[in-house]
Amino acid sequence: AAQVKQRASEWAELCGRDPRSALLLVLGACLELSGLPGGALVEADLEQEPQAFIRELPQWVKDQALETSQYPLLPSAKQGRRTVSNFERFWTAGLGLLAPRDLLQSR
Repeated sequence: AAQVKQRASEWAELCGRDPRSALLLVLGACLELSGLPGGALVEADLEQEPQAFIRELPQWVKDQALETSQYPLLPSAKQGRRTVSNFERFWTAGLGLLAPRDLLQSR
């Protein structure tokens, strides 16, 4: 739990300094939590519309020969419940640490 809070604090601080890097970091982390390996999202993906990334994602998963029959966030598994809990802790702590100015500018 302390590690999750620390990562959330680092992310919130990065939001104030470099929102683009913070966005890439947090979206990449979300994809990793869903079972995709690091690198599924790269900075160039932020240049295009989100729909293009979503359209290309199934083919990327096939090209990487990823196992898609298991979902790491499945709440019926013990590890899935822990991952979901950490995911919720991250967002609660991270958003709570953001300055109101950063939240308003993040539109």
